[in-house]
Amino acid sequence: MAGEIRIDELNPKGEGIGTSKRERVFVDRALPGDLIEAKLRRDVDGVLRGDVVRIAEASPHRVEPPCPHYALCGGCTLQHGSEIFYRDWKSSIVREALAAKDLSPKLWRDPVFLPGGGRRRVTFTAEKRDGAVTLGYSRRRQREVVAIDSCLIANPAIMALRPRLAPLLGPMLQEGKRPPPSSKPLVVNSRSSSPVQSAGMECPMRRCAKR
Repeated sequence: MAGEIRIDELNPKGEGIGTSKRERVFVDRALPGDLIEAKLRRDVDGVLRGDVVRIAEASPHRVEPPCPHYALCGGCTLQHGSEIFYRDWKSSIVREALAAKDLSPKLWRDPVFLPGGGRRRVTFTAEKRDGAVTLGYSRRRQREVVAIDSCLIANPAIMALRPRLAPLLGPMLQEGKRPPPSSKPLVVNSRSSSPVQSAGMECPMRRCAKR
């Protein structure tokens, strides 16, 4: 079913929250102030969720996401929100968590936000189909792997290494199957003497595994 919903708030997971027929609805990629048309569904734990079909009225905090992969990739949550909104939201999470424990700091220091390209460690997901390895991030709330050739938050050295990893992983992956959840992830660290770090399966570039 579909319905028009006004988003009133954002939860700590970055989900917009509105109300439909007196029931709270959680909507990915929605912001406070948005008036959206959403396709409603219940997930396995009975929570009512909505997928944005159309934005009838955009929030004043809404901006165009800078990443070309944002529509599919599940790695980032709030690129559709302005920088000022994002920083206020992150700070409010900390304030509300402390308030819930009746803690009131005497001094609040300004939060530190890292610039783009500053993340030195990322976890990729891999899948092999028709002999080709897709290496990237998982799609939001799905098991599908989204191939990426750029990432605004990752250190450029990591993304430069990515094309070399897929051929090395090919012999270790089963056709059409992702490694089981118990497998340790392939972690790429731009500061390590060996950029590929993990344990599990033998890899020509030290030891690595994929989940």
